[in-house]
Amino acid sequence: MLRSQNQGESVSSSNIAKSAIVLLLAVLLGAILYFENNIQDDLNDSFYQRLEQVHLAQNNIYLSEIDASRRFLYFLLDTPPIQGIARAEKNNGIDPQENTPLQVWRARLSTIFRSMLYSYDGLIQIRLLDAHTGLELVRVERQLGKVITVLDSKLQNKSQYDYFTQSLQLPERTIYSTSINLNKERGQIVVPFQPTKRFTLPTYDIDNDLFGILVINTNAEKMINKIVSQAPNTQKVIVLGESDSFIYHPDFALRYSRDLNPDIDFRSRYQVQPWNNKLQLVEDKETNARFLALINEVEGVNVGSLKAKLVNLISFSIYQQSLNEKRLTTYSLLAVASGVFALIFFAFWQYTRSLQALDSTRAEFKAILDGASDGVLGFDKTLRLTSFNESATSFFNKLNNTKLRSEPQFLPDPVSAFIYANASKVLEGKEVESRSIKLTQSGQDNSWLSLNLSPIYGGKQVIQGVALFVEDITAQQEAETQLLLANERLENEVAERTKELVDARDKADKASEVKSAFISTISHEMRTPLNGILGSLNLVRKEPVTKHQQKYLEMMETSSTTLLSLINDVLDLSKIEAGKLEIDNEPFNPLSVIEHVALSMSTKAKEQEIIYIVDQLGLEYIELCGDAARVKQVVYNLLSNAIKFTKEGYVKLSATTELTDDTVWLKVAVEDTGVGIDKANHNKLFQSFSQESTNTANEFGGTGLGLSICKQLVEKMLGHIRFESEKHKGSAFWFELPFAKSQAKAINLPSFLAGKTVSVFCDTTVELDYMIKLITKFGGQHVDHARPSDICIATSKQAFSQVEQVASEFKKVILVGDELQHINDSDNIVHISAPVRLGEFVSVFDLNKAVTLQPSLKKSGEAVTLTGNLVAGCEFLVVDDNQINRIVAKGILEGQGAKVQFAVDGQDAINKLLLFEDQGVNFDAIFMDCNMPGMDGYQATRAIRQGQGGECFCNTTIIAMTASALAGEKERCLSAGMDEFVTKPVVIEQLFSVLESLNIYAKEDDSVLIQPFDFGNQDDEEVRQQLPISESEVIARLSGNYELLQQLYALFLQDSESKMQQLILSIKNSNCDATVKYSHYLKGQAGDLAAQKLFDVLDNIETYARNHQAGQCKSHLAAAQIEYENVLKFVKNRVAELEQQHAKS
Repeated sequence: MLRSQNQGESVSSSNIAKSAIVLLLAVLLGAILYFENNIQDDLNDSFYQRLEQVHLAQNNIYLSEIDASRRFLYFLLDTPPIQGIARAEKNNGIDPQENTPLQVWRARLSTIFRSMLYSYDGLIQIRLLDAHTGLELVRVERQLGKVITVLDSKLQNKSQYDYFTQSLQLPERTIYSTSINLNKERGQIVVPFQPTKRFTLPTYDIDNDLFGILVINTNAEKMINKIVSQAPNTQKVIVLGESDSFIYHPDFALRYSRDLNPDIDFRSRYQVQPWNNKLQLVEDKETNARFLALINEVEGVNVGSLKAKLVNLISFSIYQQSLNEKRLTTYSLLAVASGVFALIFFAFWQYTRSLQALDSTRAEFKAILDGASDGVLGFDKTLRLTSFNESATSFFNKLNNTKLRSEPQFLPDPVSAFIYANASKVLEGKEVESRSIKLTQSGQDNSWLSLNLSPIYGGKQVIQGVALFVEDITAQQEAETQLLLANERLENEVAERTKELVDARDKADKASEVKSAFISTISHEMRTPLNGILGSLNLVRKEPVTKHQQKYLEMMETSSTTLLSLINDVLDLSKIEAGKLEIDNEPFNPLSVIEHVALSMSTKAKEQEIIYIVDQLGLEYIELCGDAARVKQVVYNLLSNAIKFTKEGYVKLSATTELTDDTVWLKVAVEDTGVGIDKANHNKLFQSFSQESTNTANEFGGTGLGLSICKQLVEKMLGHIRFESEKHKGSAFWFELPFAKSQAKAINLPSFLAGKTVSVFCDTTVELDYMIKLITKFGGQHVDHARPSDICIATSKQAFSQVEQVASEFKKVILVGDELQHINDSDNIVHISAPVRLGEFVSVFDLNKAVTLQPSLKKSGEAVTLTGNLVAGCEFLVVDDNQINRIVAKGILEGQGAKVQFAVDGQDAINKLLLFEDQGVNFDAIFMDCNMPGMDGYQATRAIRQGQGGECFCNTTIIAMTASALAGEKERCLSAGMDEFVTKPVVIEQLFSVLESLNIYAKEDDSVLIQPFDFGNQDDEEVRQQLPISESEVIARLSGNYELLQQLYALFLQDSESKMQQLILSIKNSNCDATVKYSHYLKGQAGDLAAQKLFDVLDNIETYARNHQAGQCKSHLAAAQIEYENVLKFVKNRVAELEQQHAKS
């Protein structure tokens, strides 16, 4: 039942009409004055809000950047090296707590600094300053995209800088922030500009004594760009620093005025006057442009003075335009409102009828409330009960006995408390949150009620009271309770399962560590007896054995070598899994690395009788910086697999480079026409100890480790490896590795075939395609067989047979491969090995340029005067894979009247000896290089002694030529069956002394003698001694061959400058191991050129470095640089003179 108190009186229509007329007149009279004032106030507030919103966003950006820097400083402050340095500073450079030198702590702190710079690109520089002297103790900075640690010699004193002196006054763990300015080094502004903001933090030792200042420089440009981007296009942003100087301005010329033009600041450029209590009117003194501006300082972070202001501007013309628009809108609405009011006035006559309708509505509303399930209680402004519905009595028993106008005390305490606590808010038009209570009443079960208060509006939407809505939520509350219990049980179960998973993972990790440790240990232990087996095999080979025993020895050696390879693979795998595999970062020649691997597999490819192609035409760089050994290991694995699984067709090794941004990508691909891999087995390839199938393992052998190691090595070098394969059609494997462009050197290949036509005779399309590509690379034009050409290239006997009859008509005939080596019946025939190598191919046309594509040649520094007839009439076979070495040997021996034949490796030597045996040629001696791809010198010697090179050469004198100076090397050569031993670089006197000891002399026939070379007037000896190089000694050593002299000079110019730079760097960094390496290398070159002064000073440096006397090395560095520059200048001048003489001739 709804009970209500009827209040109010009937209002007559005439009274309402009069009131309406008076109201209309009042509105019309006062509207103009009211709205004019409010229009400007509202517009000012609107523009302020727009500017304030942008300012708050900008302020937050500024503060977030500062907060990040503050966290960086607090992080660095708590790192161990800070206190370690402090303790070491107080204890004569040694940390007494950890017995660690000061330099070690500084190095560790430098590593932390470098890691932060790598991780956060917003950091430019991090330093630790000595608080007593201002000297930089550690400094790491970003230069040209690289993070470097500044050398001690370049550390600066910052005691005169403001941020240093201010930081000395700071309490502990208090940060000082500088204004944004342009970074300076040694008093000069860094170009390009580096907007920088510095933050400093004093550091105290364990005795609470100030000992250092941490300083970080941040890149303020990014922060400024973010701040500016917050403003819409209609606004402009100015960032001010100390003394209102410009940090950022839309006009580029005004930016960073404190550093670039101190006379210009905000006040000198703009006239500022108040617009209201929030905004200023700003006028540009030069352009007279006016703006509304909000000027606020950045604030909100406790880092001292932030010394920055943000100025947000809106053109005053925009403000005026908005004001006019708002006036037009307002007065138009006023006119509309007047018309509407007139219409309303016309409708007031229906008001009486509306009152009747209202009574009807009230009756309807009463019925609705009585029928509602929720309880509703009405209260007036004084919180006296005015009404309630029937449902309310079911919630509150006392309500039936309560009179209207009663206060809420008759309700249960929680309900009345809720009304008293929230009624005032509702009467003010505010919303309140509903509340759930548990109600206990006598004679009833406990119930949950939801209480909510809403305003009661009277006429003109004036709040006349409040209404209490009561809803029974007992069922809902019980359901939520059950849900919470279920969630709690589920969370407990998840926690238990998670703990079980963590325990299982820890056990698996521990098992993996034990496995890796076991593999590493047992692999190392297996190497010791295996080395004993291999050594014993070498000793047994020295004894007389039968053919069957020889076969068994070869089987044992093959098995032992295979086992050693497997152990090495297992060791690599265990290192990778244990995270102990280190990747070097040293300069290397990709041409040389890939060519070395290719040549080492050429014998195997010949045995398989497959086409073997090495394509390096896509390499654009002669030097990259990385781990050459690991690159070589990956290429070797892929190439050996391709050759092993290819019975017919071809194997192609290709290498290319591609420049992307600042990275050079090296791509090496191996393509074959072998057995291929079924698609169903592709997922097995890169797994350890996994092959395609057991049949594959049985037929081809192997452990399944190679590709797994390749993948992990490539990924360790930040690259990736991929493959494509189809069963019975072949496979293609390739990997790509990134290298820094800043450390790479480009190849410069001449177009020496420009204007020349070349015809190619090949057996297969794949060979022809590569040859055409090779010809085009060097500027030549390929022509078919029907047209005449300048040059002819043939790759096999069958191919050569097509052109053999007309070979003399070509200017040059290039024969590729060993099977064509016997063809020498024409002066225009040139032989190169297969597969075709870039350096060897280039040497056919430009020997000097070919040298740049090959490893440097090392020769002797001692000169000797020879008669020119020491071995006249003798004939020698020189076996060496390096073309330059072969050329030098030819110059030395032919200069003494000998005849020289060549072989490029051990297998080639065996083949040629068989050919020479048929021709009746007899060699006085064989010079054997020990380290060659394919069959090396030791294997070749044993094969010759066993008669594999022909019975007549079984006892021929074999002289070892090796660059190894290790102890026991000579004994190894002699045990392999060689007769004598000479080291590289070859000392001519030693060489002929060895020949004399072996009773190898000139023949008695005078027809083979040559005339001694005239080395010039000895009266010039005093002048020659004053030169940095004794060229007469060098040319004497080369038997007067000036062509070889030019080649030696070219090698020196090509290679020595980079090695000299490496030597200087290693000495300055006190790196004695590197100093030994580079001084020894350069000393060898000095000896080759008879540069005695340079040789002596480098020899001293090498000796000091071997004894780890870094100070003595540094004291001799200046002398080495002077002597080197003298030699370099002399060589350059002589090369120019020799080229001019050659051109004239």
